[in-house]
Amino acid sequence: MRLMGSLSTTKSFEKDTKTEKCFGVELMSVYLDDRSVPDVHMKVINGSELTMIPCETNKIEEYKERMLEAVAEKISKAVKYDKSFPLILSVYVNEYISIFMDERKFQSLVEANESLFDSMEPFSEIVFWPLPNGGVFSVKPETKRHT
Repeated sequence: MRLMGSLSTTKSFEKDTKTEKCFGVELMSVYLDDRSVPDVHMKVINGSELTMIPCETNKIEEYKERMLEAVAEKISKAVKYDKSFPLILSVYVNEYISIFMDERKFQSLVEANESLFDSMEPFSEIVFWPLPNGGVFSVKPETKRHT
């Protein structure tokens, strides 16, 4: 892929170098809360004592809700975007507890929130990354399953 220019301050216009197909990409990061970086992430970076990340089901559920809210907000804002090319929403899953969220958890998230993903226009695809295995989870409206 090659960056071709900007369609707005938050999207970029990309061109696939193999297919020459152009598309817009909206990038976003989602954290558990607004204090995750200074209270948790920065402590680890600055060398405080490292601890195991607990698998707290309630925190994972909170994070999934936060992601759904962020996706819904981006979808509603994107109706104003330039739709000359297909648009992709790229969600950077950027929270330590996401190490417990594999493809099955994302698939169940999509299935449990079918109405949100049925109405994802103007986005032609929503990509969640990185998964614990380094992969991605992609949702397209026609399949509502990852590819």
